[in-house]
Amino acid sequence: MKLVGNYKEWITPELLNILLTDDGEVTPVYQPDKWKGTPEFDAARTAVEQAGYPAGNHTFCQYTRDTECLKHLDIKMPIDIEGEYHWWIIKLKPGQMQPMHFDPHVTQVAKCTRWTMPLLDYQPGHVFVWENNLLADYKAGDLFLWDDPMCYHGVCNISMHTRLTLQISAYSL
Repeated sequence: MKLVGNYKEWITPELLNILLTDDGEVTPVYQPDKWKGTPEFDAARTAVEQAGYPAGNHTFCQYTRDTECLKHLDIKMPIDIEGEYHWWIIKLKPGQMQPMHFDPHVTQVAKCTRWTMPLLDYQPGHVFVWENNLLADYKAGDLFLWDDPMCYHGVCNISMHTRLTLQISAYSL
């Protein structure tokens, strides 16, 4: 992860209020049927199953431009992005997590560039791991460029405070 800069001004009080008070789309962490059909996903699905993560028992909150509570906002990205891209926001309440994984969409394009931006300051217990690294002590609005969009990563919230991050993926087909 490489720090690109801080874009705290992008995080409006209205956006934060919505994210903190509305759970958006509650999404199962483990969706085995979604991961069938390619060797990369079959290996990831098998690893998650063997680790003992049961289907449907873990969820997280997710938001996109189509999420009902955000539809009225005109959300522009904090940086200029050329070409096709999509964004989503992940909310992890205390006790929620996403086990080590890689994201399916990065395997479906020739080139993917990824960024992540925390929307709240780091709290002890906000855990983001990629490969053998841990991201900590960040500030709300710090924008990080991923070194490798295909890397295994995982996140959990063992704090007493909600964790919010913006995720952006840009594509070259």
